[in-house]
Amino acid sequence: SGRTSAEDSGLKHIKKSFAYGRHQVTLETGEIARQAHVAGESLDVVGMARDALVDLLPARILCRQDCAGLCPSCGADLNAAACECPPSAPDSRWAALQEIADRLASEG
Repeated sequence: SGRTSAEDSGLKHIKKSFAYGRHQVTLETGEIARQAHVAGESLDVVGMARDALVDLLPARILCRQDCAGLCPSCGADLNAAACECPPSAPDSRWAALQEIADRLASEG
């Protein structure tokens, strides 16, 4: 029939845009339904906006481009001085990938 699941649930075609700074996100009915923001005849617009804007945020928010950030263990300002925390142990789930990287580095 060419209709989306949201249209099947009785919602008309919806196209909504959200702006965050210089970024703009547009969601259409099918995307809204896939994101589980449709419940019966209700549409969670706040949830849609939150999810769309969170996707635009950088993974690590810094005060400036050259900011060293804060120590994730003790919270020390790494721009002022290095902290005394030991380096965190690598996640063991990445060990196989590290072995491949080490092998490639020794071959090259």
